[in-house]
Amino acid sequence: MIDKTISPIGNFPKDDKLRVVWMYGAVYKNIGRTRVPEIKIMLKEILPSGELSTAQIFRKISIAQLDIARHMTIWRGNRRTISLWKSFGDGYEVDKLFSLKTETSKSIRFTEKKPNSDYGHFPPYKYKMDRIENKSDYWSFANATFTKIEADSGTLVIIPSMELFTSTYVPQEQKLRNRLLQYRLDDVLATYIKSGQIIDDNYHLELYGSKLETNIAFLAYAKFNNVSRQRLSKLFRSLGISSSFPERSPVVLPYHPTKMDVQGDGIWLDKITFFMFRINGYSFPIDNEVESYATELVYEDDESQEKKKQYVKALQKLDDMDIPITNEYNPHTNNASQHILSEVSTLNANNTRIKHRKEPITVLNNVDNTEDITQISSGDANRTSDSENTGNIKIDSKEEKSYLQQSDVLKLVISALNYLKDEKVNISDSKDEVFIEKIYFVDEVCALSEQQMTTQFSRVLIQSGREVVV
Repeated sequence: MIDKTISPIGNFPKDDKLRVVWMYGAVYKNIGRTRVPEIKIMLKEILPSGELSTAQIFRKISIAQLDIARHMTIWRGNRRTISLWKSFGDGYEVDKLFSLKTETSKSIRFTEKKPNSDYGHFPPYKYKMDRIENKSDYWSFANATFTKIEADSGTLVIIPSMELFTSTYVPQEQKLRNRLLQYRLDDVLATYIKSGQIIDDNYHLELYGSKLETNIAFLAYAKFNNVSRQRLSKLFRSLGISSSFPERSPVVLPYHPTKMDVQGDGIWLDKITFFMFRINGYSFPIDNEVESYATELVYEDDESQEKKKQYVKALQKLDDMDIPITNEYNPHTNNASQHILSEVSTLNANNTRIKHRKEPITVLNNVDNTEDITQISSGDANRTSDSENTGNIKIDSKEEKSYLQQSDVLKLVISALNYLKDEKVNISDSKDEVFIEKIYFVDEVCALSEQQMTTQFSRVLIQSGREVVV
């Protein structure tokens, strides 16, 4: 069943075939409008028998789209389904937890052999790429990078480099991640940190804008911790290697100086090696205390003085989940955002050693545009005419999204009803079977339609001549 809470990826095939996101390949510089680097993705087709085909196709997508194009997610054409590929035999585990010693972290390549061995890290009967004729495609995945880290238990944990990057380097801040692959570390930090200093071994930051704790932790350690800075510098250097070939193999190491807990899904490659291809949760670094200060905009209604109210702005949301994601255009500053709920949680949210102070600044409210938006993008927002029809993307944190808006509830209800309809689930408790054949929506004059629409109950009352009581 299609996951209606996730937008389609524009560069994925527009057909009805089922495919699995099998492997991340090389990273490529993007010389287009957005400048957001791209990554080559390997997709494997699922045969009608339920087995994987040896046929593989490759697509370049924005690295920002790795928030949804995750390992072993199953896609029908360019739409993600609610299913995951789990056919790995007895070695597959869900939400496996490890405490990692980050000082042991090392970057390896897919075809690299184990130390003092003629064998690679990935047994072909466990995880492999099939024959690839095109040399460019072959080397993109043969040189794909992974991060190997030893756990306290002695287990070796291997994580795809760009999965480690996406899920533990500010998972709710796409633009910061994008810039880390484009610019030098200190230049990136200068756009977020106004000033900072170390006092009694604690990290103190003044930020240009209010940030989530995951972002604050990363910015603090990237600014002040020498171990974190050394590891982060290897990422940019690995992408800046001089070469006549466009493929780059990013070196991604944990920015946590000493320890990091990770929880995720994966398979055992052997008795002591676990391949965690999808991270579901990770811990903050707690080596140092972090204190941050930032201003937070408080928006004021432009109404008469008697009705004037102050509130923290609730950004306009795009409710149309059929709008495709593109890496061809930047979003427009005035356009609304498509919200995507992060699939990565923080494991030590109650013990972050982070203190954050915010000071409100009042400005006039402006309403984001939601009309005539044909695509969404994770690029840097601007005001050019090329961006007029492109909306923004915002990643919501699991921990900080403590409520559901009406539009979110509607999506969940529609998704559940579609599942019951498509899977022909019996919804009756009696002997007589009852199935959902069609789903109808009610418009303002109480007419039924198979087309999705939103109707306010107050509008229904007005149309029917009833009084609206407030």
